[in-house]
Amino acid sequence: MWLARALDAHLHGFDISLVAAAQATARSSRFVPAGRAAFRVATLDDTGLPDRSAHGAVCVDALALATDRTAAMRELGRILAPGARLILTQALRKGAAPRWEEQARAAGLVVEHVDERPAEPAMWARLYRLWIDHADELRRELGDDQAHNMLHEAHRMLPALPGRRAVLLTLHRPRRNRRPPGQPIR
Repeated sequence: MWLARALDAHLHGFDISLVAAAQATARSSRFVPAGRAAFRVATLDDTGLPDRSAHGAVCVDALALATDRTAAMRELGRILAPGARLILTQALRKGAAPRWEEQARAAGLVVEHVDERPAEPAMWARLYRLWIDHADELRRELGDDQAHNMLHEAHRMLPALPGRRAVLLTLHRPRRNRRPPGQPIR
């Protein structure tokens, strides 16, 4: 929401969680004027947004959670207007080969820039250790359910962080409509 405020943009946000969408809706008036932000429940492979309607999109650490990452990338590409950019963050397991070029091509997008973020895994490791070290405080401040979810994430992800690669990708939809391979001309 702070990005929408800084850019004076209209925001159409979505999350798989009804709770997250409701929380974002409740907080939006602190960031942007009424009517400038709308949130809904949707998935990366079915946003419900019109074709070529987004002049920019941001996807933070969510692509890895998609059931079908190529379908999700196609959907994100479908909603981008010609010339629009998609900024997304992604982490790769140690030794994993990135597929973003292939996924971008399938979506009619071009990888414009790959920004390596070498300090990010260490930052998450520090954060997860803090959560674990302050578990009692988390429970008191956030309640048992939220603290349990955070601690579960910390214990699950902490061992996976060594050797991880974190990147910020900038992709764009070319101004000229390029048809993905195998798609009919309309």
